[in-house]
Amino acid sequence: MLDTLTSRNGPDFTRRYQGTFGYFPVKDKSLLIQIDRVTGTNVNFIDRDGYKYNAVVDSGVNFEFLQIDKGWYNNSEGSPIFFSRIPARQWQRGISGANTSCLTFTGTKSLMKIAVNFQTLDCLQNDYKSFIDAYRVNKISSVALNKYFAVDTCQQLWLFDLLVGTIKNDLVTLIYPEFKQEVIDCITRNKLPYVVV
Repeated sequence: MLDTLTSRNGPDFTRRYQGTFGYFPVKDKSLLIQIDRVTGTNVNFIDRDGYKYNAVVDSGVNFEFLQIDKGWYNNSEGSPIFFSRIPARQWQRGISGANTSCLTFTGTKSLMKIAVNFQTLDCLQNDYKSFIDAYRVNKISSVALNKYFAVDTCQQLWLFDLLVGTIKNDLVTLIYPEFKQEVIDCITRNKLPYVVV
């Protein structure tokens, strides 16, 4: 969704976007930014490097605000992050700590909440294939296989934020057998050497 600060939408723009992450179009690409402060006359925003920018009201400067797609994403350290929307906060557009949940593995049978920031949002640009390739040759110990499935460092298989199985000696043992076909499809597509039992 594209939006710009105008003299008519100031209060709504503030309520919807202050504190959220979005994209600022720069030539032929988009720069990930965070709306820092909105006043009646301008929008102050920063990029990942801490550079500060300012857009004046009625200048026609557009920002793009995207909803997060629920699912697993690989960050550059090889530690998958699970993103989902917080339904009670739908009035705020874009991505922010108020309307987006970020979870990562704890090394046990649980997930831990982490902050929504530039570093966690980096993974939205990453692909799955290069991380799966690194996982296959043991360069990383956990991986998001696609939006739906991830494997943690304890070799546990997750479907979204639900622990659905374990992996040992290339055998996948499911806690919830109703997901067997989906797990088989994911393993087959990613050319992993696992067998579902």
